[in-house]
Amino acid sequence: MILGQTAEQAVTAGADYGVLVQRRDGKSDPGDWWVWLPAGDLAALIETARDPEIVQVTDPRHTMPVRLELADLLPLLHAAGYGEP
Repeated sequence: MILGQTAEQAVTAGADYGVLVQRRDGKSDPGDWWVWLPAGDLAALIETARDPEIVQVTDPRHTMPVRLELADLLPLLHAAGYGEP
């Protein structure tokens, strides 16, 4: 699985989420680069962004990889309390 090693590194680092960033050919703006993460993590981020008081546990059955642009993931991460907008 494309995200297996990313998930292992996230656990080792004690991170809440592990994302894999893939530079796209011909795209110099990092916002245009691909980000891969498990569908369950994306769902948890969306719910946390809606209500930061919610404690989410990712469903281990929802491991299929989801790809989106980094620029689309950043607002979710900020709304969930990660980094600065």
